[in-house]
Amino acid sequence: MYFRKQIKLQSKIMNSKKFQSKDYLNIDSVLKEKKISKTELADKLGVPRQSIYSYLDGNVSLGILVNIANALEVPVSDLFDQPKTDVINCPYCGGKIKVTKA
Repeated sequence: MYFRKQIKLQSKIMNSKKFQSKDYLNIDSVLKEKKISKTELADKLGVPRQSIYSYLDGNVSLGILVNIANALEVPVSDLFDQPKTDVINCPYCGGKIKVTKA
């Protein structure tokens, strides 16, 4: 059930022109990790600081996300929350599988 919801969510995000929910974005965490202020990011992108706050609220297009990723020197995927996974041994499939925690 969880995987179907995840696939629907990914499909919805990839098919939309704008990402409307800040719940899926991780931009603020990347800024903190890189020790870059919102003002510095705005300067790098050549946009007003208020635009950065709008982006953090989820009002951002895919093109702008690419620009943000380039400015922060990270892959675009780092700008999204990553699911937490554990790797476990699978006795039935003879290997290791990743289990996503909800």
